[in-house]
Amino acid sequence: MIRVVCACGRVFKAEDRHAGKRTKCPVCGAMLTIGRTPVSSSSGGDVDEVPSWWYPSDPQGPVDGSGLPPRGGSDPEAIPTAILPPGGDVQLAAQRAHPSRRPALASGARRPAPARPLSRVRRLWILSVGTAVLAVSALGSLVVMRSVAPERRTAPAAAKDLAAPPAQSRPPGGDAPAQPPPEPGRGAQQPSSLTPTANAPSRAAAPSGPAPEPTGPGRPGEKGSAAPEPSARMARRLRLLVPAYIYPSGAGRKQWQKLIEAAAKVEVVAIANPSTGPGRERNPDYAGIFTEAANQGVKLVGYVNTQYAGRSRAEVKQDIDAWVRYYPQIAGFFFDQQPREAEYHHLDYYAELRRYAQAKLRDPLVITNPGIACDAAFLAPAVSDATCVFANYEGFAEFELPAPLRSHDASRFAALVYNIADVDAMRAVVTDAIVKKIGYIYVSDEKPPVQWGRLPLYWETEVVAVSRVQ
Repeated sequence: MIRVVCACGRVFKAEDRHAGKRTKCPVCGAMLTIGRTPVSSSSGGDVDEVPSWWYPSDPQGPVDGSGLPPRGGSDPEAIPTAILPPGGDVQLAAQRAHPSRRPALASGARRPAPARPLSRVRRLWILSVGTAVLAVSALGSLVVMRSVAPERRTAPAAAKDLAAPPAQSRPPGGDAPAQPPPEPGRGAQQPSSLTPTANAPSRAAAPSGPAPEPTGPGRPGEKGSAAPEPSARMARRLRLLVPAYIYPSGAGRKQWQKLIEAAAKVEVVAIANPSTGPGRERNPDYAGIFTEAANQGVKLVGYVNTQYAGRSRAEVKQDIDAWVRYYPQIAGFFFDQQPREAEYHHLDYYAELRRYAQAKLRDPLVITNPGIACDAAFLAPAVSDATCVFANYEGFAEFELPAPLRSHDASRFAALVYNIADVDAMRAVVTDAIVKKIGYIYVSDEKPPVQWGRLPLYWETEVVAVSRVQ
């Protein structure tokens, strides 16, 4: 091989058979004679036949082999250098051959500005666009945050407390009616019953015989005029549970009208009880007031006595069937006299009744009433929706939920307090209900045996007090 040195400083190799031939330096274009001193000028004379490639004797750095002819020549270690056609970019060809080296220029020549790679331009363009997009997004987020900040500042403090059920959903549970003082022979710690001590006044009843089964919104698979769903403002932390053992005629109808009007301010669940249960036939007076109450948003639950699980299941189911047949406006059941201890047959007893109620009504509200704190097993969803844990005329100020019950939601508990004559004392009971984790409350100023026979004299004040603790 013949070593060829150009005036630009580049060194090449050529095969011996090309000795004496003339060619141009592929880097600077200077005329070279293989085997002789390089010529600085590229002009003059014809160019003899030269090889189609040169072999740099000291290549450095990686070489881009794209567009190059296949390797040839007698030197197997030589790396071919492409020769561009006349008028090509000599500097670009050299950079492709040896990216790590810049060719030297002839004296007095001005080095052209390096060309900017296209990939770098694209990277800069993408970076610019990405920066702009991020800036716009950040500005938009700032505007949104500022727009919602006032709403967060004005949100009621009650939002941090126990969440109430959705406005258009059934309340998780209702309360059982309050109980009279302990019966003779029953200790003060025994469950209190809300069984009425006197039957309702006698009235002209409907014709004897089975009454036709009217359709209603609570009957599964049947159509009827559905009662209006409570509005969004009715989703509250505290509700009224009213044992409405009031015959709906004369002064009693005015009492029912006050109860119905309260449903516009607070959520009202009324325990319906025509005759220690549904009775043996449909009473048109009750049917009329039940329809009016349901249409105005009062949730009605039918009273059923279970006698501490001592009443036969068949008899209790007959009461459930009668409620659905006579008064389709009801939306659930109130199972009075639930035992305190959760023995297996007790739990199975009330779980079976709940399943039977669910087969008769769509999503019924099932309330049980031990009258005092009971075993936590009775609060299982398969047994009940809510439990009345207090029904008495004294002791609510000292009442606290037992530790096993405190993990449950407040909507699972009810308290019925009676013989509270003072308005301020009534307000204290309502306020304590929130602290004691009670979701349903009712305060009466009457004494047994008529504590559920009328609304308290401070009824309107009680409605306002309950509405203000939301």
